Amino acid sequence: MNKIAELELRDADVSRMFKIEAEGFDLADSWLEDGFINKDLYNLYKQTLRGDDWKPSNQNG
Repeated sequence: MNKIAELELRDADVSRMFKIEAEGFDLADSWLEDGFINKDLYNLYKQTLRGDDWKPSNQNG
């Protein structure tokens, strides 16, 4: 099972974003700028594609 499949994403738009990236269309930057996704989802998406472990931007609590 690949890393993307293991994430158990609940947001259908984020799932769609992974599919779009797999097809070669990276929309994450424009979606972040437009407020369609928040910074943590953006980081999760990008770091997962790179194979990094996701670390939320706010680790207080």
